[in-house]
Amino acid sequence: MVRKIISVDVDRNTIVQAKRVLSFCLSKHASLYSILFGTLAYLWFVGFHALNPRNTNWIYNGFNSDPIAHYLGWLFFKDSRQGWSIPIGANPNYGLEISSSVVYSDSIPLMAILGKIIAPAIVNNFQYFGIWLLICFMLQTYFSFKIIELFTGNLLFCYLASSLFSALPMFLWRIQAHIALTSHFLVVWAIYLILKLFKHRKDQSGQWLALLIISSLVHPYLLAMILALWLGAFTSLLSLGLNHWKRNLMILLVTVIGIALSCSLIAGYDLSSTNSKAGTSVEFGTYRWNLLAPLVSYGFSLFFSSLKASSGNFESYTYLGAGFWFIFAIVLKEFRRSSLLSFKTLLRFKWVTLILVCLTLLSITHKVAIGSLRLEFHLPVILIEPLSIFYASARFIWPTIYFILFFLLLYLIKSFRTKTGITILAIALIVQVIDTYPLARELRSFTTNSNFPTNKYLENELLIEKVRGKYKKLVVILNEEKTVQGFPDLTLFAYELGMATNSIYLARVDEKKFANYRQKLENVINLRAFSQDTVYVAFGDELKFNTIDQKFEIISVSGVDFLLP
Repeated sequence: MVRKIISVDVDRNTIVQAKRVLSFCLSKHASLYSILFGTLAYLWFVGFHALNPRNTNWIYNGFNSDPIAHYLGWLFFKDSRQGWSIPIGANPNYGLEISSSVVYSDSIPLMAILGKIIAPAIVNNFQYFGIWLLICFMLQTYFSFKIIELFTGNLLFCYLASSLFSALPMFLWRIQAHIALTSHFLVVWAIYLILKLFKHRKDQSGQWLALLIISSLVHPYLLAMILALWLGAFTSLLSLGLNHWKRNLMILLVTVIGIALSCSLIAGYDLSSTNSKAGTSVEFGTYRWNLLAPLVSYGFSLFFSSLKASSGNFESYTYLGAGFWFIFAIVLKEFRRSSLLSFKTLLRFKWVTLILVCLTLLSITHKVAIGSLRLEFHLPVILIEPLSIFYASARFIWPTIYFILFFLLLYLIKSFRTKTGITILAIALIVQVIDTYPLARELRSFTTNSNFPTNKYLENELLIEKVRGKYKKLVVILNEEKTVQGFPDLTLFAYELGMATNSIYLARVDEKKFANYRQKLENVINLRAFSQDTVYVAFGDELKFNTIDQKFEIISVSGVDFLLP
């Protein structure tokens, strides 16, 4: 009898030790594999040219002008003549009286602040966007691995499943347009914390705080998503009754204070900045999510290239790839027999489900789009204005899609034998890589393009001779459409000659501040009260008509007038 008890104790100790060893191995495998496969995926889709910090030419050849705005915002921010201030992310030389911070130039404040610290040690201009993309690939793989690990200890299954998420088109597409928004790993990290809460019933408040602060230093939209998911997790934590109410209150206070300090003192968020670009409003519903978007590749697919969207709303781009659709087709027949999405399961995740429903409705908006079909529902005007803060609302579908994809893989784990599931995943990964080849080719053509666009202002020797070292500011006279012209050529011209400028491209601008600034510039022209340290630029005839009897020097470059007081 004694021998049997000892035997049982030994077996239990062995099991405990085995679990610890397995957990250690899995954690190491997750880290090592994310570095290995993340790097391989990065090289396949992006190439190695963007990794060179001194290679900046590729940034000027993106899908739109956004990557240039990210880079120029960073250049002005790192300028040693600007120095440090509170908030740390303030960028006064980029915009002058309508400036805000590196948050609104989408320059990834986290990297911008770190880059500014080391900038004095580096002589030439440099960019960190290529390095950030590599980090995104690695962490996308890592947190996907950690989620799959919650449901299976099979390493090969974890390898294959996590690899699929590094080849997800809706993640990859952002590389050529919105580099900061390629940080999908933040959403995946949040999902991991939620699933870990329900799996292990452990408080993850420390990780949530770190995630929220990092999100606030990456992009406002990602912060909004993570905040919503944290709210779902926190309410779930309360319903599970894992902590004493005093601890829950402390968690709430610390989290709110931490986010507030990060947004206000570090990043430099401005709640009054609610408009798109400089002085141009975009109404809620303009950039909505199309319900057929997961099937629409915009030509970046070998298997679904024929499917087109009727509008050019690229914010809605959420193509999943043929590999994921292959898995959908395989597990579809098991859907009815599975209890994974039963009413009991939904009730267990009720708060998170409610948050996902709200995010989904926010992404669809009141202007519902199903392919080419449009259905518009009435929405009170009183709601449209505040909701227009999130004019690119299609992005809010990302958490819901990621949850669906991870539950899809959970179906695969629960519904098939391990070998069968691995085979399905292997085929799906091969199909996904083949299907996304057109997208990989497009992305590599972007990052390997070393052509620097011609800048007519930097090529004008007379203009440079007259301006260099004599002026501190370059101010563009605002036109009747209330937009700032000249970006990015004038912006780069100003930077190269050491001048602050209002020729900018920002995601958000305070409308009242912009209107007051425009009125101030009009008064400057009408009263001819030109500042001696400022170059004034006009794309119309404002300067010529208002200074015709004055002895101001005006230099014209391709129809653009430069007034030199």
